[in-house]
Amino acid sequence: MSSRLRVALFIAINIACAAFVNAKTCSSAPGGGGTIEGTVFQLRGSDSELKPYFGFRIQAVHLLSGKVRATDITDERGYFSLRVPAGMYRIQPDTNEYLKIAGNSENDSVEVSVEDSKCVSRALHVTNNSFISGVVLDENGNKISAYRVELMTARKSDGDREFTSPRVSSDGFRFEQLPPGVYLLSFNYRSRPDDDMPYPTWFYPGTLDRAQAKLFRIEEGTTIPPLVFKLPPKLQKVSLSGSVVWEGGRPAVGAEVQLIDSESGGEVFRQAPVADIDGHFTIEAFADRRYTVNVIAWEKWPDGSEHAIGEAETEEFALEINTPDLRIEMKKVDPRHKWRSQKSVGKN
Repeated sequence: MSSRLRVALFIAINIACAAFVNAKTCSSAPGGGGTIEGTVFQLRGSDSELKPYFGFRIQAVHLLSGKVRATDITDERGYFSLRVPAGMYRIQPDTNEYLKIAGNSENDSVEVSVEDSKCVSRALHVTNNSFISGVVLDENGNKISAYRVELMTARKSDGDREFTSPRVSSDGFRFEQLPPGVYLLSFNYRSRPDDDMPYPTWFYPGTLDRAQAKLFRIEEGTTIPPLVFKLPPKLQKVSLSGSVVWEGGRPAVGAEVQLIDSESGGEVFRQAPVADIDGHFTIEAFADRRYTVNVIAWEKWPDGSEHAIGEAETEEFALEINTPDLRIEMKKVDPRHKWRSQKSVGKN
């Protein structure tokens, strides 16, 4: 039996039991009105997580007058009963606009027609309608757009659930219908700076250190005022020079020089620069970041493929304005262990 079918059966059984136990509440003298009854479930991420909602405040609002005609609090089974005069009603949370209530099926509309001396049953579920919103400002206090911010759970694992905002406009960002949990807000998370986004990973309210980020605790119905997320100054590019040589000092002409951003683990250059005839290279990257340099020399074979004949990697270093020139000595490697063609890269 599928989880969806099990949940549907579970809901039907609960409603049937509730209706039987509370049958007396549905009978009334002519002119005494009718009853809206049913069960409210909590919906947490998927249908398989439905469970009765204990202590939920629910009300029946008369559609024509807009007046609240009855209120109730669900019991441990999620059951509620609302005695109202005959008429059209809307079932809704009592005073909390950040909880959203909906029917479990097409037959469970939150708008209900009540007839005198009759009962109407509904199976409903509640989802959290809390949101986090705000604007992003640059270091000068100007609104920025065309960027993204990320909201993630506050666990330390790389498997954290993340919510990426739509592209930020001048109107700001907004994360809606958030499940209960603890979150933190970041900008340029797990991405390296580039020319379009020259910023480090930055956590709200204004820190490089994830441990110092503000934690947002979202519970059902939580409201958070709009945020102002101010970014640090843009990172500045500086030059890094060096030379690549073989063992013995011979220039490694044409060796590819790739810069690896340590924080993101990503390659800085789409197409790696190469060492010149003297083995020299000069590249640009953002200052105040940590990097390693990987170099590799390729040899072209008759079939058109290229095979690595030498490799080297520097230790991690912080790039600053006055970083000394690098001298990288390559070691020969077996060309059968690493190769590339126009379509793929291989490694043994």
